[in-house]
Amino acid sequence: MNTLILRKIEVSRNLLKVDFDCTGQIRKFFSKNQFYAEYSTSIEGTPEAILVIPFLATICPIAWAIGAEVHVQTVDEIFVHSLENIKKVFQKFYPRMRFSGRICAENLVKPPAIAHPGAMTLFSGGVDSIATYIRHQTENPIIVSIHGADIDLVNTEAWSIAIEYVAAFSRRTGSELRVIRSNFRSILEKLMLSSYSADLGGDWWTRIMHGLALLGLCAPLTHTDKIGKLYIAASWYEGFQRPWGSHPEIDNKVRWTGTTVTHDGYELSRQEKIEIIAQYIMNNGPQLRIRSCLDPRKGENCSRCEKCSRTIIGLELAGINPNEHGFTVESDTFLSIKSNLLGGEWNFDDGEKYVWGDLRKHANHNRNLPHPQAALLVNWLLDVNWNNIKSRQRRRTISMLWKILAPVLKYTPYELYRILRKTYNVLEIPLNRVIFQHARKNR
Repeated sequence: MNTLILRKIEVSRNLLKVDFDCTGQIRKFFSKNQFYAEYSTSIEGTPEAILVIPFLATICPIAWAIGAEVHVQTVDEIFVHSLENIKKVFQKFYPRMRFSGRICAENLVKPPAIAHPGAMTLFSGGVDSIATYIRHQTENPIIVSIHGADIDLVNTEAWSIAIEYVAAFSRRTGSELRVIRSNFRSILEKLMLSSYSADLGGDWWTRIMHGLALLGLCAPLTHTDKIGKLYIAASWYEGFQRPWGSHPEIDNKVRWTGTTVTHDGYELSRQEKIEIIAQYIMNNGPQLRIRSCLDPRKGENCSRCEKCSRTIIGLELAGINPNEHGFTVESDTFLSIKSNLLGGEWNFDDGEKYVWGDLRKHANHNRNLPHPQAALLVNWLLDVNWNNIKSRQRRRTISMLWKILAPVLKYTPYELYRILRKTYNVLEIPLNRVIFQHARKNR
């Protein structure tokens, strides 16, 4: 048997707990057998058919990938149908994987049709989510931030910094803020997920998990706050097609009783979103701060990584001084960006090439940029041969070892896997230390 059984759902004011058991191969994917989500407001009175959604949104793609059955007592029928449609999308995106598991529910609940009036949007404080809020500000959407998504639960210092960005935005706009704290990522075995995502061209979180899981966590809030429209900001632009865990073909199919989801801003490039934010800053938000950093350990912008760098350039092109909106531009910032592009210090796949190409499309020699050094870099970007831009190469030894280890882990018996996992735990900290030291050295 390859089965996950939901044993108990418990709510205590604002805390949701789900206890579950696993048999068979699916056991290898979980480090704990209790899922929780803690909300900043009470979710008592939410039907069990809705309460189960955050858990199912996290674990169902795993069950699909390994052909497992998920047994639950009660679940919202509309959500179950949406999951079947989403599974078909994953099958199309990743034909090398089976996606054959299923939900076995004793009671499919079909409540009467409800038309909730409110709006809600997932909000990280980055370019995408800020642009989505601005586009729908007349709907007065509640903004939702999730601890445990990009910042680890144990890193409370980074989270306190990150959530202050969001809280400041909430205060300035007068929007209501909801915060969710969940172990939805930390209960999963990263090592095991990595062995399955080796065929996806990326990691499980970005290629499979994040869109559905983040939306699912909001389900209890949509019931208590009477939310009919739930927005999630697009990560990519329709001009750049790639399989991704948050995509209009996935997100727009997510729904449950009373709530539909909209994948917002897919028709806009990243620079077009920055232009929307720039106009908003000029008219309404002179103190707006943006948090776009790729490094989840600090909770604020490092102003040096690839994503911070392209956001800095994007703001410059829009006539906005990055120093006034969450970034630190120093005398060597633009020379450092050029050096990193030429030196292969950043991971630079087709996605990164596309967004930097978008910057080039929006640049011209006549722009009045806040920093003169930025103008020199933009002119260089316009003229440089893009074939000379390099990407950081993974260390060959680690890459070769993983190619051998990944397929082995898939078929390793559970008891042997536990031994391998303990060995990995011993090696993980020193390996990460070497990687981080290497990264700092090249910054």
